[in-house]
Amino acid sequence: MGIYKKGQNWYIDYYVKGRRKMKKVSSSKKLAEQVLKDAHVKIAKEEYLGVYSERKISFEEFASEYLEFAKANKADSSYKRDSLSISISTEAFEGRYFFEITPQIIEKYKSERLQKVSPGSVNREIACLKHMFTKATEWKYIASNPAKAVKFFKEPPGRLRYLNAQEVEALLKACCDPYHSNAL
Repeated sequence: MGIYKKGQNWYIDYYVKGRRKMKKVSSSKKLAEQVLKDAHVKIAKEEYLGVYSERKISFEEFASEYLEFAKANKADSSYKRDSLSISISTEAFEGRYFFEITPQIIEKYKSERLQKVSPGSVNREIACLKHMFTKATEWKYIASNPAKAVKFFKEPPGRLRYLNAQEVEALLKACCDPYHSNAL
């Protein structure tokens, strides 16, 4: 590990997790020494403090990676809902790096979506975004989850459904003796 000169340029040579890295830095020895020190600091932060630098990945790239994960690990209905939510949010976050998205940007997206769809639909999309950001922090793409601060909309209660006479008869026939009196 160190610096060396090859021709007119200075190079740095170091190891990260057992893998050798060599990079051309510049024609200045002082700059090469500084870059090597910075590389050592970055490695130490990752190894001992768990502080990772955020990787430059676009929202679209991460969305496709997340959908692969969702297809393998979620039920088909959940995967379909996630792919719908992601296709809608991809339009809103298009051209942004994943680490550039802030809670304010997500709140703006949330309020814009509320003008077009119901609060429940917006909540499903936000839930998908929250899980995407959680996975991004687990996979070390970003340092913190900006969606954690975003709150869901309050949803109206579901409708109360009453059984008709035929459904009541079918329920009572299906009940076993100990539960028959409770069903009445």
